[in-house]
Amino acid sequence: MNRWQVLVVDDEPEIATHLQRLLETEGFESQVAHSVKEAQNLMRTHHFDLAVLDIVLPDGNGLDIFRTLRQQNSELYSIIITGHATLENTLAALNEGVNVYLLKPFQPEQFLAILNQARKTLQLIDENKSLFEEVEWNRWFYDHLVNSSSDAIFVLDSDFSIQFFNRAAAKILETPGDQLSSLPFHRFLEDGFKILKYVFKELNEGKPVNEYRVTLKLSNDRSLETNLSASLLRQKNGEIEGMIIYLSNPVIPEEFFQRIVRKEKLATIVELAKALGHEIRNPINILSGRLQLLANELTDTSYQKAIQSIQRQIDRLLQITNVLEDFKFIREDTIPEVFPLGEVLEVAINNRFQKMKQKKISIDLDYHDSGFRVEGNRSQFIIAFQNLLDAIAENIAENSVIKIDCHMIEETADGKGLELLILVPGIHITREQFFNPYYSSDLQISSLTSLGLTIMQTIFSNYNAEIDAIVQNGEGTMIKILFPIAVSDRKNGDPDSAKNRKTKKK
Repeated sequence: MNRWQVLVVDDEPEIATHLQRLLETEGFESQVAHSVKEAQNLMRTHHFDLAVLDIVLPDGNGLDIFRTLRQQNSELYSIIITGHATLENTLAALNEGVNVYLLKPFQPEQFLAILNQARKTLQLIDENKSLFEEVEWNRWFYDHLVNSSSDAIFVLDSDFSIQFFNRAAAKILETPGDQLSSLPFHRFLEDGFKILKYVFKELNEGKPVNEYRVTLKLSNDRSLETNLSASLLRQKNGEIEGMIIYLSNPVIPEEFFQRIVRKEKLATIVELAKALGHEIRNPINILSGRLQLLANELTDTSYQKAIQSIQRQIDRLLQITNVLEDFKFIREDTIPEVFPLGEVLEVAINNRFQKMKQKKISIDLDYHDSGFRVEGNRSQFIIAFQNLLDAIAENIAENSVIKIDCHMIEETADGKGLELLILVPGIHITREQFFNPYYSSDLQISSLTSLGLTIMQTIFSNYNAEIDAIVQNGEGTMIKILFPIAVSDRKNGDPDSAKNRKTKKK
């Protein structure tokens, strides 16, 4: 039984009883009223999550009930039903923010389909509430955590003024905490403004800033050498709000707070994806409903073609919201794991085997890793590869062969790296399009541009992988991903357990 409460208001007892039975079959608890006055009495003693309201009632209008319910619960899911459909009533209901407008008479299957959508929306609302509570707890936890650190942590606004700092920050700058707030951080660094502008530029271009050596200016003309690491601070809408800076011991590299920042970035991305999916779906559903009303009114062939074109774009947006709402990490922590890249790649390929099979797509995997391993989060890597494969499968032709080659190269800053080459046949995209999947203004999706690519880039870039895309004349596009070798393998040299594998998935 669902815990969501439903208010049903209809002046026809037979219809109200029928609706209540349909709700019960779907596990909803409902209360029934036959007038505005009865509904008002129920609203005094119950909290409703969903409302099924007739517009024309003996003593008033169902929209008045809706307005009162919306004041009590801003996230109410509302279904308006009426046998007196007019354009004025329809527009009034939709402009008020009603979720669904249903005309009498309707089939039970129609109502059950609407209930299914309502359930998904209510589930998403509950998940968002739980996520908000978790974020609030995490904020309290990290506030205490950063204050327990011996490293200095600062949050700067876009003007590089200090907005937050921990106890270690006040101590290292030898400045009372009540005097640090809003002070320009660059005054405490040699060439401070120049350095912070450079750091901001690097971060804004997607480049990591870790263990950058700087000189702190202290009192009495003293100075201190330290390492500076940084990350961008973004608002929920993605706008850059400032930077997170932490200063660590220059002798002992400190990875712990890098992981904290990375976890917070991933958690923010997940929260943002769910919120965007929810916010986009509501207006799209309303647009779809209005479009259906227009389709019934405008029967001319030229209008119908235009309506069909708009509907295709609405369907595309709904596909994007599905990806956004499903975007989550099985494990959001960033505790380092060391594993062979081929293992997670094969898991992702096996998970997408049936989807590939439907389009008769085969994968030619040539894997030569020399036994080296990568460091990252196994679950996140699987998700990244699955999103990449989904994006490829969506756009290439049937009976295509995707060639994947993984091998060792010795052209990285650390001496060695694992390079993954993925040849996507028949698709030609520029590097600009690859790193900006919605670069093209063409509404017809005809190239390898997908939200899945953005998700893949977000995950792999978070673990310092280098990603590129190169058009291969006559063949397609070569996607290149260079993964750093795990630190332990760089120190120990080539593992003895080196294996080469070559497989073909069909």
